[in-house]
Amino acid sequence: MKFGLAIALIVGITSTWGVGQSYRFGIKTGAVFSGFSQQEQSLGNLDFDWEGYSSYTTGIFFNRKIREAFSIQAELDYKTIGASTNSPLFLSGSTINYEHEYIGLSIMPRLDLFPESRFNPNFMIGPGIDFRTHSEIEVLIEPENPVFTEGFLGVDSRPYTNKAVFGLVMAGGVEINTEPVIITLETKYTSSIGQVFEESIENLQLDENNVLLKLVENAKTEYLSILIGFNFYF
Repeated sequence: MKFGLAIALIVGITSTWGVGQSYRFGIKTGAVFSGFSQQEQSLGNLDFDWEGYSSYTTGIFFNRKIREAFSIQAELDYKTIGASTNSPLFLSGSTINYEHEYIGLSIMPRLDLFPESRFNPNFMIGPGIDFRTHSEIEVLIEPENPVFTEGFLGVDSRPYTNKAVFGLVMAGGVEINTEPVIITLETKYTSSIGQVFEESIENLQLDENNVLLKLVENAKTEYLSILIGFNFYF
């Protein structure tokens, strides 16, 4: 439902940008490297480190040319982002993964440096919003743990996460015109403005016998996407 509404919004926006201009449609896919910002580094006398999370992203985009070197680009994508820690919040010898799946929508003004050249560097910046589709906390127990046998624990964390998170999107790359298809190589950075979790949660029950002592409080996401895309005029 949310995916369909987002597509309808993109189509509606692009259809109002005037007549006689050029439209472009394309797809992008690639790797995404994410983590939590503004995150706690200690709990009482316990210190722990946060690590990044790598996954993939894929999506579509519409571009509407306004001037020779200026256009508006709307993008719709799916991605999995998160963070992990091997902190003592749960138990030693384990890794805690915070995994979130989003459908993202962004609308960005775009500036082209050499629009008539075969190689066209470009830059975009604008607002974005990510709609949460799934959220999960995974605890991976390593074999060297002296207390527990190797295994996996997981809990659905959707009741504790915000359904939508606003952010700022910045992207830069180069287009290679290989008519009739244009190849896009792009790096995109997104930093959330809103928090991932709705509230601070303590003693989150993982199963009948195990409890996560504390859920992250003020986490905001930031992620870097390395993308390749293909687009054409229509």
